Amino acid sequence: MLDPFKDYETKIDHQKSGFKIANKVYFAKEVDILQSYKNQIYQYYGGNFQVVDFTKSVEVANEINKFIADSTDNEIQKMVDSKMFDETCEIILVNAIYFENLWKQEMKMQREKSCFYSAVDKTDEVRNFLLIDKTDFKSFQF
Repeated sequence: MLDPFKDYETKIDHQKSGFKIANKVYFAKEVDILQSYKNQIYQYYGGNFQVVDFTKSVEVANEINKFIADSTDNEIQKMVDSKMFDETCEIILVNAIYFENLWKQEMKMQREKSCFYSAVDKTDEVRNFLLIDKTDFKSFQF
């Protein structure tokens, strides 16, 4: 299921492309993780998982944000907030991608803005990109 993404990610020249990625799974300390699931995490995410105490929400948020910042060379510094975690959390999948490069075909910024939901209780207004001409885009099915 995740093979197309893994194949694509390994072919990218991260130094030249400005492509930085952070993938990690965080489990509550109470969760019993099956060995078969650990094997899949090793296979698809390079074994990137960590057991945490979600009741210590500030520590968990700081740990996740530090991991993301380290993985993206500080291009993404804050992705989660401590209010997102409590004793009911059992698993969090972190996937952050930073991409900076020239597009094969330039996209224009629209004047109109739309809401971007960056957290449960937070929205930001962002301008959308608009592609004027039709272009073939490669897509991946997961």
